[in-house]
Amino acid sequence: MKDGRSEQILALVERRGYVAIEQLAAHFGVTTQTIRRDVNALCESGSLVRQHGGASLPAARLNSAYNARHVERVEEKRRIAEAVVAYLPDRASLFLALGTTVEFVAEALAETSKTLTIVTNSTEVARIFWQRSSFETILTGGIVQHRNGGVVGRHAVDLIANFRCDYLVTSVGGIEPDGTLLDFYDAELAVVTAMRIRAKIHLVVADHSKFFRSASQRLCALSDIAIFFTDAPPPPPFATLAVEQGVRVVVADR
Repeated sequence: MKDGRSEQILALVERRGYVAIEQLAAHFGVTTQTIRRDVNALCESGSLVRQHGGASLPAARLNSAYNARHVERVEEKRRIAEAVVAYLPDRASLFLALGTTVEFVAEALAETSKTLTIVTNSTEVARIFWQRSSFETILTGGIVQHRNGGVVGRHAVDLIANFRCDYLVTSVGGIEPDGTLLDFYDAELAVVTAMRIRAKIHLVVADHSKFFRSASQRLCALSDIAIFFTDAPPPPPFATLAVEQGVRVVVADR
């Protein structure tokens, strides 16, 4: 394996959390057999962990990558969060899913005088809200993930089934040219899907770097959401699709 390609594979997995073998083969213009050999070597060295159809980072490096995302595009995420807070009414009920941009939304909400009910599978979001007496915060049960403090599994899905919220706020792992919204992990996607079914209005928060970024799992179609909050005007294909499908795009002011 060429050292340059191994470093690039690691960089891609660090940015995306998970990368499929087919995606890596297409990215580097080599066969899937070649990429499998590369990935196997990286797994044997402890740099990656094999997953179904691809690879992810080991837990320790996943934690580092997750922490790094908190200091990436901070100003953009803050602007997006402020736009969401300005939109949300007082006395609303919210599902808040996982993601660093969603955590910025939580931090902005915690600074307001709103009275809200929050249902979340994020231990970080629960930590942000726990001292706010005007917030009723419900944290799902389930399995706590080491890499991001997210709570997943059957117990999380079962608890969500008991609620009906006004809004769902989610981030995304990537956005395909046809507007399909993507994410990385089956267990997290199962929780978000349960939230989507029981939310009246779905809001997506994503900075400009998510456009045309790939991820392994389909979250939903663009037409399934109500409002897309971002920090810069989206590329023309996405903007056109949003208009055609009746999705409002909010670009946070600088």
